[in-house]
Amino acid sequence: MDIEYLWNDTTYNVIHLDFIFYKLPGSTDEFLTNFNYNLKNKLCSLEPDIFNSDNCDSPANILENILKNHDNLVLLIDEFDVPLTYTLHDEEMFNDRLEFLSDFFNVIQKYLHKFRFIFMTANVNTFVNPKFSLFNSYIDLSTDSEFGDLIGFTEEALRTCCGENLDNAASELNKDTESQTYTKENVLELMKKYYGGYYFGKAHKHPVFCPWDVMNFLKNPENSLNSYWIKAQCSKNNFLSRYLAQCIKQSNEPKALHTLLDLDYIENKDIDSLFATVEPAKLDLYSIVYQLG
Repeated sequence: MDIEYLWNDTTYNVIHLDFIFYKLPGSTDEFLTNFNYNLKNKLCSLEPDIFNSDNCDSPANILENILKNHDNLVLLIDEFDVPLTYTLHDEEMFNDRLEFLSDFFNVIQKYLHKFRFIFMTANVNTFVNPKFSLFNSYIDLSTDSEFGDLIGFTEEALRTCCGENLDNAASELNKDTESQTYTKENVLELMKKYYGGYYFGKAHKHPVFCPWDVMNFLKNPENSLNSYWIKAQCSKNNFLSRYLAQCIKQSNEPKALHTLLDLDYIENKDIDSLFATVEPAKLDLYSIVYQLG
């Protein structure tokens, strides 16, 4: 990378966990067994004998055994909200998983000094759950304008790094026309219409393109400008359907969806309410639609 020479720090052992593997339905025992096994697999490079260690009956204990003996770690967790968001339909299962996760994150809080840094991603914001004491001091980058350009591709980046890809896309699209209708510039304009226009934070100055859409289109431009991101998000749409059904079931407003889509309601929505607690008994319709995009 162009900035590689700027790196003057040391390298660190990285613990990379992907909680997407815990979205499948199952009993609490199955969830715990799956969590323990995957966690041990991720940590065995630090502790080769971890599968034979005592006191490894829960994710919290497994992680604590590692952190007692290791320093200078980097922790990356993808989709950490999945175990909760996929059990909203079952309050007992939700609370069981919440208990395991709160114990797990409390261990991270206890040994925070062992980490160089921690970076996590999620589909919906569960930071405000009081059981997650770790997040009392977290920094949420998702609406920080300073980091908005990191979430997608800027037009400048596409022009600089993908010039040949844009020319190729124009060439492929022209095969379906009798004239040379497409050029690099109008392909970029079409991509802006289909895949661009995303802002993160009020002060974010440069709209960004959805990376998944851009990469898939430029890889196979002969397939035209399809909605690749929507297709990739079908599982999240299923989650949204379940969430909406649960929300409407609990809502005191028979016309909750009509209220949600009212323009005045949207424009006057308090921004603090966009990050409501994710709990089966405290569902906020608008905040979840907002967070899922």
